[in-house]
Amino acid sequence: MSIGRAIAHRAKIARGTIKQFIGRAIGDTRLRNQGGLDRASGNAARAVDKLGNALGR
Repeated sequence: MSIGRAIAHRAKIARGTIKQFIGRAIGDTRLRNQGGLDRASGNAARAVDKLGNALGR
């Protein structure tokens, strides 16, 4: 996994966390759900890259 991709995945996870926090704070369930999806997709992409590295790709 390149450093740029790792940073992009971490940024997506952080952005999702912030969206969830703000959504929870202002009572916006749509924003909170979007944040959860961002976090999940960032974590999934990170896991796929880690798996690719483990397999030597």
